[in-house]
Amino acid sequence: VPGAADAVPAQTAEPASTTAPLPVVEPASPPQPAAGPTPAAEPAAGAPARVRAPRPRPRHAD
Repeated sequence: VPGAADAVPAQTAEPASTTAPLPVVEPASPPQPAAGPTPAAEPAAGAPARVRAPRPRPRHAD
């Protein structure tokens, strides 16, 4: 009986420990791949945004 009870708490602690580190590693993984496409989209959007920004800027300031 004592052996079975020991196995129950041990199993419960295992999944709980794996759930904590899992979410921490998941969010860290998505940012890595996002950094790749982010820099490529930044320069591409930066060029058109530069010409578009100055146009509406003077109009709004005036």
